[in-house]
Amino acid sequence: MSVAAVTTFGKNVAASERSVRQAKVVSEMKRIHSERHKDTYGSPWMHQELVARGYEICETTVAKLMQREGLSSSSSVRFRACTTDSKHCLPVADNTVNREFDRDQINEVCVSDLTYIPTQSGWLCLAIPDDGNTSVRMPEPLNSSHGAGSVERTYRVLAHVD
Repeated sequence: MSVAAVTTFGKNVAASERSVRQAKVVSEMKRIHSERHKDTYGSPWMHQELVARGYEICETTVAKLMQREGLSSSSSVRFRACTTDSKHCLPVADNTVNREFDRDQINEVCVSDLTYIPTQSGWLCLAIPDDGNTSVRMPEPLNSSHGAGSVERTYRVLAHVD
């Protein structure tokens, strides 16, 4: 292996074989990191990829070189379900249904489940109304101005009430 010349503080110094090898490994690591879907590789995966491409290097060295070069895995943020914030100072409606959802007559009681679905363009509010009588549940997507008015409009559409 040839030894290259490196300029350090204005002086030409012969580069060691190790620094030349590391430079080749770093350039290969940058190439791997730029490939599609491989920017998520941390040092263990990067090490496996380098070994598969014929490099003899240990995982610790790969980790040190990745840290020195600023190469890190870009992991995606995991979805985390958000529960209801019950520690608020807003008024809470009385529980008049008392968890007795099954009724004999249509429109005797109206309940709904609101679910917020993350999308690329923001949050989608999905209302699933239930009149307590029918067995059919029809999901109805709501617009961005969600709230009690949107749920009421959804019930009016589903109950054919104008």
